[in-house]
Amino acid sequence: MKLRLEIERLRNTIAVSHVIYGRTTGAGETKVYKAFKKLVELASIAELKMLANDKNAIVKGYAFWALLLKNRKEAQLIKSKFRFSFKKIYLRLYGCVGDRCRLKDFVNFIDNLPDDQMKILFQKDD
Repeated sequence: MKLRLEIERLRNTIAVSHVIYGRTTGAGETKVYKAFKKLVELASIAELKMLANDKNAIVKGYAFWALLLKNRKEAQLIKSKFRFSFKKIYLRLYGCVGDRCRLKDFVNFIDNLPDDQMKILFQKDD
């Protein structure tokens, strides 16, 4: 299977980032976060699985997060099947405060996030 062109474009927008952003970063949503929201909206489960196995750590992180939002069971199967790396990534999930962690730690964190906190990080436009 190959990614559709629109999903490939979103992947490329995300891949140039060095940060996984949450919804409430700085003065508004970043271009990368907007691409992530579109990914959640448009990508199939199969496409997200492919992206969760991407060579780019930021793409992998966002793909796993999107899988959690769309289908938690599939995301947890991917988590147990794929080995998320110890590669360090930057996070800016809550406002302007950032941190650095391993991709594997981000995957575990986002997977264990309570629903109310997930809603703060990811909220669809009204």
